[in-house]
Order: sequence, then C-alpha cells, then structure tokens
Amino acid sequence: GGCIFVDHSSGLVHVELQAHLNSHETLKAKQDFKSMAAGQGVIIQEYLSDNGTAFRNADFTKHLERFHQTTKYAGVGAHHSNGVAERSIVTVLSIARAMLHHAALHWPDVADVELWPLAVLHAVYILNRIPDEKTGLSPLELFMRKTWPRSKLHDLHVWGCPTYILDNDLADGKKLPRWRPRSNRFVYMGVSP
Repeated sequence: GGCIFVDHSSGLVHVELQAHLNSHETLKAKQDFKSMAAGQGVIIQEYLSDNGTAFRNADFTKHLERFHQTTKYAGVGAHHSNGVAERSIVTVLSIARAMLHHAALHWPDVADVELWPLAVLHAVYILNRIPDEKTGLSPLELFMRKTWPRSKLHDLHVWGCPTYILDNDLADGKKLPRWRPRSNRFVYMGVSP
C-alpha cells in the first residue's frame, strides 16, 4: 500500500510506499512528504484526510500539534468532501493499471503484478510533469515555482518496455569478442529517484 498526498493548490501528487498501513509508517510518510515540500520552500499548514485510524491516533495528532499543523477529516463515506485527492488517486491507479496491462500484452514473459508499486511511482512522475492546457504549467512547476525543461519529456519511455544497456567493457572503450552481445536487455521501470 501507500500514502498519497495531493496538494490542492498545484495538483502535485506525492506517493510514499508502505509495507503496512499502520500509523507508524503513515507518520513516516507524512514526515517524508513534509521534508520534500520544505526542500522546495513549501510549508504544509493543513491536512485533509479520511477517517482512517492512522490519521486519528495519538502519535499522528501529537506530531501535527508539534509542527503547528491542523487537520480536517472527510465524513464517513463522503468521498466528495475530499474530491481533489480522491480524483487524483483514481487517475494514478488507472494509469498504473493501464501500464501494467500494456506491459503484460507486449512482453508477457517479464510482466509481473509485483511491479505494481513501480508503475504507481511512474504514473505519479508523469502526472506531475504534464502541463495543464489552460496554464501551460505542470503541477510540479506550480509547486516548486520553477519551470521544468519540456525537452525532458522526450526522455520518458513506455513503462515496462525493453531497455538495452551497453556492455560495461564496451562503454569503457575495450573490445568485445565478436559473438558476445554488445548490450544487456532490461525492463524500463521509470525514472530512478
């Protein structure tokens, strides 16, 4: 599982993967998001979350108080009261699911459902960098208040596609035996953090 943070102002989506959906890992995810935001000069003041126990326990509440942050909770079963985050979650998961299906159709020997977290991270990476039609700015640019070079969009590849990496010896300028492969085949799992 994971914890998905959505900035309502910019639309930036941030995912922290979790092995367990408990309060300890959720608190660590919140701290990692806060650190990432602080690195960009953004101070998080308020959270809007569902009524999950991880967001209502004493440790989480104490942590919010320590940093003078407030929280609001969406009503039980009222997903519309946190529509921005809910829509972002659906979009991210739909893109990740489509990437997994695409990989399974085109390279079934390698495609694996266990790669789901990497597909989610790549979906978030793409969503944060696609410019809005109206403003011409991506959520990442709005959040960071810096432009991201559009030419870097050309560096993205289809998630799950074969990627060929040049043999290390050949890259170092050494010769290879004639029948030895000049590259190794791997699977593209997205941009490394």
